[in-house]
Amino acid sequence: MRTEFVEALREAESHDSPIERIDHIKRAVTKEVRAADPAASVRFTDYFNHIAVPDMVLRWPDEARERLLFVRPSANPLWLEDDLSSLTMHRPLIFTLQDLATDHQPRLDTDPPAGESVSELSQMASAANAWIAGPSAFEIVSNARKDSPVMGLLGQALVRGGRGVSTGQTVKALTMSTRNAFDDAAENNIEPVVSGVAALEANLDEQQAGRFTRILRAVWEGHGGTEAAFPAVASLGPLTDDDVTYLMTTLADASEEFWHRVGKNVTSSQLGRLRIDDPSVSLQRFMRANLDSLSAKALRVSSRQVGLGEDETFPRWLVDRGCLAIRGQDWIAHIAARKVEELPPIDEGKPLALEEVRRGVGRGLRVTKVEFGKGDRAVSYESKERGSILEDDDLGRLERDVSGMLVEQATLALAGGGTMNVEFATRTAQGPTSSALPLGGLARAAVPLLVKLEHEEASKLEALLAVADLTSSGESVTEELPPSE
Repeated sequence: MRTEFVEALREAESHDSPIERIDHIKRAVTKEVRAADPAASVRFTDYFNHIAVPDMVLRWPDEARERLLFVRPSANPLWLEDDLSSLTMHRPLIFTLQDLATDHQPRLDTDPPAGESVSELSQMASAANAWIAGPSAFEIVSNARKDSPVMGLLGQALVRGGRGVSTGQTVKALTMSTRNAFDDAAENNIEPVVSGVAALEANLDEQQAGRFTRILRAVWEGHGGTEAAFPAVASLGPLTDDDVTYLMTTLADASEEFWHRVGKNVTSSQLGRLRIDDPSVSLQRFMRANLDSLSAKALRVSSRQVGLGEDETFPRWLVDRGCLAIRGQDWIAHIAARKVEELPPIDEGKPLALEEVRRGVGRGLRVTKVEFGKGDRAVSYESKERGSILEDDDLGRLERDVSGMLVEQATLALAGGGTMNVEFATRTAQGPTSSALPLGGLARAAVPLLVKLEHEEASKLEALLAVADLTSSGESVTEELPPSE
């Protein structure tokens, strides 16, 4: 067990007041818990070593659940078995102040030998999704989490959903098995992965084991393994927001090919909910690899100056205000995944002259309709066959005949399919009715129309939104988009 914990218990014993002793014990246990899972918040109750009321309640940010923690001075399996029988409904964490005793003295002649009682207790705890662990188990977890993000994730998983009985030795074996599983998943070596999955599912409840196996499967598939070859697991399902956040945060060196494989199970909505730092290398690579497979409903541009201490790499992808976004030098374009209401409030723009619309439309795009406004009057001009109208002689004459007439809205046919409506007064582009658009096509068409870009920034935006042709070697070859007219 950690030296700090031993010293804290000694200090607790030195107090004459029972209240002070209990408070010091709870604070010492709290440090052990948070060394394994720093995100845990701990609330003390007014009880200590009660048969049914917890000593502490654990909670986590953004999680609508809690775990009850019971402190037990004794680590005798027979006593713990009695305690557990009354706590099974709570899925508790039982923290023993002593390491689990495997050489205890039976209370009665009929009591089982030490090894048998530990095994029975472990089976009982596993069935109840209860986790019984002592100081040495927490010491191994807290030390291991310093080695790698995977071990940090394991510490979180045990505190939040560990089950069974853990000693220092069993936790050490679990950390080694988990580390080997992730290393071998990247090499597509199946046997260590099978063993690792089995160990995780034996020591974690379904929620935490499912999170681990989903991430492990993402690593497996991201490095070329097939979904069919991945070992069968008890908890299946797509990557959650937390899973993707974890991958983005910890795998900064992953290739675009890796993110392309992982990206098939990730949505635009999820990307807007990620809790990742800005700038994020992983997000840039993910978007480059998956830009044309993601969909979106709308895009809105707002003015924004560079913040104090903000990274000045422009343009770049980031997550902002619950949306995926593109950050420019003095602007930001938020992207709504499913509905326009997801976008931030409108930053008012202004109608454009027809010539400005012409300059903002890229090659391969067709403007099929424009709506002019002047005062309280409006005129629309469109092609019934959805053809390009910008070079029509009639449209040119209309522009000359009605001076001061500006384009308030335009409809474009996108190169990859779909129709986009642009409203210049609100600086918003969206798909008609309930339809979604390819995210890459939406961004390539909308941003140059809604932002006046200098040549250098326009070139960088084209590079950011370029199509990455991923080769089998994991390298990417950029297919440059045609420049704007």
